[in-house]
Amino acid sequence: MLIQNVEVAGAQVDVRIKDGRINAISGQLPVVEGEVMIDGQGGALLPGLHDHHIHLNATAAALNSLRCGPPEVQNEGQFVAVLNGQSGAGWLRGIGYHPSVAGEIDRNWLDRHGPDRPIRIQHRSGRLWILNSAALALLDLEKLTDGRLLDGDAIVRKSLGG
Repeated sequence: MLIQNVEVAGAQVDVRIKDGRINAISGQLPVVEGEVMIDGQGGALLPGLHDHHIHLNATAAALNSLRCGPPEVQNEGQFVAVLNGQSGAGWLRGIGYHPSVAGEIDRNWLDRHGPDRPIRIQHRSGRLWILNSAALALLDLEKLTDGRLLDGDAIVRKSLGG
């Protein structure tokens, strides 16, 4: 594979990949007959994004989530206002919750204080989801009487289709 016209370390180059490894980097590499060619159009060539520590999915999801903990939300009143300040009928996803805001919330707390729609709140640790009754019903998780799902990302992801 030949990737032409890409930026690597500040220089416009061509990069040849052979047997899954970089074989050559040069200002203008010759085309080999039958080789797959990609025009990089002057864009930066980056290493594969396989580092599990960069959390791309979580970062993207956070852009469409409510902030539910410090520093944005400091107390129970603010938390209730944030939950109920969102219009719509679909899922409500909150992130960054910390018990310093309103204590150890659960299904019943969310049912009492949140809007009438499926709600899932993620604890700041990232390991705990707190779901209201509407969310538990949609996910077929009514057996979680307190609505607290520890280390259940795979269950939530599978149930929500991705």
